[in-house]
Amino acid sequence: MLKFTEGQEVGVLGFRIYYGDGSLASGETAEDWKAAASEDVQCVLIFYDRTYECHTGEQFETFNYVENFNQSDYYWHSPTKGFGHSPPDEIPIDATVKHGRWTENFLDFYNRSKQDRKWR
Repeated sequence: MLKFTEGQEVGVLGFRIYYGDGSLASGETAEDWKAAASEDVQCVLIFYDRTYECHTGEQFETFNYVENFNQSDYYWHSPTKGFGHSPPDEIPIDATVKHGRWTENFLDFYNRSKQDRKWR
């Protein structure tokens, strides 16, 4: 299981990365994170195993709790600290880093990522 907060095991199911060219990468392990492209990141979603039900008009649906990292220059995963985003001087020494990039259509990525509430 991936760690999110230092010293605390939580039910992180996986991550999803939104890139500036419209592509996505997702995975469930630290190796998946390392293998994902490192440049042009717009948003990173962290999906938790905790769920909630929401009425969507005609029925109830089950969604995962999600953490949405965005508008950062550095996104990272560390075996000791979990996932995060921060200025460069706060990146853990053991982290694998992805680089954000400013884009004029950031809100398109952000709004798309806000609709992404189910892991699988």
